[in-house]
Amino acid sequence: LLGESHYGSENDAWFNDELTRLTIQEKIGEAPNDAIFHNKVFHTNIFYAFNDLPKSKEDLNQFWHSVSFFNYVQNSVGPKARIRPKKEDWKLSYEAVRKTLELLDPDIIVVLGYQLWDNIWRQFDLINSIRTDFNNGRNIHELAFGNQPLFFPIKHPSSGFSSSYFRPFLTKYILTK
Repeated sequence: LLGESHYGSENDAWFNDELTRLTIQEKIGEAPNDAIFHNKVFHTNIFYAFNDLPKSKEDLNQFWHSVSFFNYVQNSVGPKARIRPKKEDWKLSYEAVRKTLELLDPDIIVVLGYQLWDNIWRQFDLINSIRTDFNNGRNIHELAFGNQPLFFPIKHPSSGFSSSYFRPFLTKYILTK
């Protein structure tokens, strides 16, 4: 799962270099010292896009331990939500993202958000494309590394997102790999 970026500043008590990892740990009850970072629908929507199970602590734990999640842009893009990364953020982040993906060697890379997708997909070496209509006409691609993972976007899981809409498509492509 590839997110876009974090927001926040060093003035925020919850903001630190481990924010991505700690946010997921908090969602599944594994954060140190009972830390609480974000209580947002983002992570729940992701869970339900891949699962039709009831949301229990055990289900969340199993899911988040079965996927990798990181943000394309590693630095904070600003003090609050809805601030877009700058053009140089996209360029500076590519090499680290490419190396991380090669190291993880995933079967599927789901890009969380159309704006993120539109800013990054052309940077990668692509092999094949599959035409789709479930994600606003954006294609599914195979990347030219490792086991040639499928690479495609879904709508950002924060606002106006329907997990039940995306679940059948995600399930279909997961089963093909």
